[in-house]
Amino acid sequence: MSAKRNSYMIEKVGIDYQERRSYKRAPGMLAGCLIYGDDGRLADCVLLNISAGGATVKLGKTPGDGEGVNLRLVQRLKIAAAIDFPVEVVWQDRPVVGLRFLNDPYEVAGALKELPEWVRVDDVERDAD
Repeated sequence: MSAKRNSYMIEKVGIDYQERRSYKRAPGMLAGCLIYGDDGRLADCVLLNISAGGATVKLGKTPGDGEGVNLRLVQRLKIAAAIDFPVEVVWQDRPVVGLRFLNDPYEVAGALKELPEWVRVDDVERDAD
């Protein structure tokens, strides 16, 4: 989250989201999709960053690519063919959405080793900032 957005959240909502980050993040910029609804609908997204605890994604701009997604129904994030995690939405500033992984962080970190090297989260070290 940008310092400007975090400052706004502290002022308006009283929540410091910078301090809530538990794990080191790595840059993303990978294509993915959110799986939502009872019928498993898909919404394209771009992974902006990722950690063993969650991810930030940007929804697509066209209908069917995230515009009409009911974020309360989001169930999973699929990043690559073999990486698919159950998630919950923890914040949103459309089109950007913050997700928390529901899996154990060690399990997530292990699965993320399948991502390109420049995106890898090799451990679950706590974020210092």
